[in-house]
Amino acid sequence: MTDIGNVQSFAQQTVFLTGSTGGMGGCLLYKLAVQLPTRKIYVLCRGSEERAIAEWRKSMGNCANSILATKKIVFVLGDIVLPNFGISEHDLETMRRDATVIIHSAASIALNSELAEAIEQNCLPCLELARMATPFPKLKLLVQTSTAYINTFLPDGKVLEKIYTDVADQDPEQELQHILKTGDHPNTAQYTWPYAHSKHLMERLLHHRHSNLPILIIRPIIIGPAIRHPFPHYGPPGSNPAATFVRVFLSSGSEPMVFHVPQGQTSGKNILDEVPVDWVANVALLHIAVGSVEL
Repeated sequence: MTDIGNVQSFAQQTVFLTGSTGGMGGCLLYKLAVQLPTRKIYVLCRGSEERAIAEWRKSMGNCANSILATKKIVFVLGDIVLPNFGISEHDLETMRRDATVIIHSAASIALNSELAEAIEQNCLPCLELARMATPFPKLKLLVQTSTAYINTFLPDGKVLEKIYTDVADQDPEQELQHILKTGDHPNTAQYTWPYAHSKHLMERLLHHRHSNLPILIIRPIIIGPAIRHPFPHYGPPGSNPAATFVRVFLSSGSEPMVFHVPQGQTSGKNILDEVPVDWVANVALLHIAVGSVEL
């Protein structure tokens, strides 16, 4: 992590991190606490701090003790599906005065969720967090994790690092209300993956509602086990979509599944993209160090 540009800039940063018990969030927590001189880290945890620590020890082993030994962690009880994330008024006011960076890595990566559920987990909390962050006087950057697959409705060709509308060019607010009321998208034939759809709508709504905030959206491909940090092959159970995909499809029935090449495609060109979680964490932290802003 020492190759991340100006690491000393983190000595002035107070970070509010969500999703610390997940793969991406846990890796970020380790790097922020152990490898970087971060001043303080507010960590959102559901249930209790004891539960969060138990999850860290389960997924990171002794690295969890290294994190706690830094004395940088401040536990904040809450839940991302609640208003104000269920954070007490005292804790929220303390963070409001203190936080300079927010990293939102909490999300559901379930491959079989319904659209309304994906919206509830991956769209609405992001909007609520941006609303909460609006009055943070010291906020320099809000980092939002998205996915590289949000624009699958586009024709073949180069996909730029910008926010695209969908092919129907629908108003994102009306689209959200339709989904919340009916559970379905007004143009269901256009989307086949609720996870990517929820992230796509989230990006458009963030841009529509909070263009005044310093927001950076990170769009990784499928996140896989770590190469180096916190340790090789790190990845909490359920945090690796590719492994989940293989387990679901290869375990369905007694016969192994055969994936045929789509019509018009050449065998060997259908690649399942995957990137190590610590590489994604490094990219996010590098952008924080240099102060990148997307919106």
